[in-house]
Amino acid sequence: MDTAAVRGTADDGQAVSPARTPAIGHRLRWRAAAGVLLALSLGGCLSIERETRYRALAATDGEEVFNQIVPGQTTRVWITERLGRPDALWRDAAEHDVLRYDNVREHRTEVSLFPLIDIDIANEDVERYFFEFADDRLVRYWRATGEGVDAPPPPVPVATTEPDQRAGGTTGR
Repeated sequence: MDTAAVRGTADDGQAVSPARTPAIGHRLRWRAAAGVLLALSLGGCLSIERETRYRALAATDGEEVFNQIVPGQTTRVWITERLGRPDALWRDAAEHDVLRYDNVREHRTEVSLFPLIDIDIANEDVERYFFEFADDRLVRYWRATGEGVDAPPPPVPVATTEPDQRAGGTTGR
């Protein structure tokens, strides 16, 4: 009996075992199915979402409010009526009440390549306003942003004679 007839012959003239033929076909089907699934998962399932949210002061006319603040004259009630409830309140070493208001802008970006990749990137920009009161009158105020957002307040000037209304503090003139 001719062994080529028993084994069969491939198109290129090479002998092929009938026992190995189904295994090769089975592997090729799995590879093709995996390739189709990969192509389906990569094509059309990519999404990029961006979102920005604000947690801000209650005052919608913030610049106008800040232009009206005068140390020594502005009261605590006036500040809370215009800016709302503070985010934090404490008493400092000089027994002055300090109110802190936060302006926070949150950025979020999500990149998804379903079902393989899901990346979520979030950060926030914080701007804080501090108001220091003695006997319910504003002594001074300041703003902190970026790296200095959690820094302690600037030192109180030693020699003060008149309020500097534009800078929001006092000067040693």
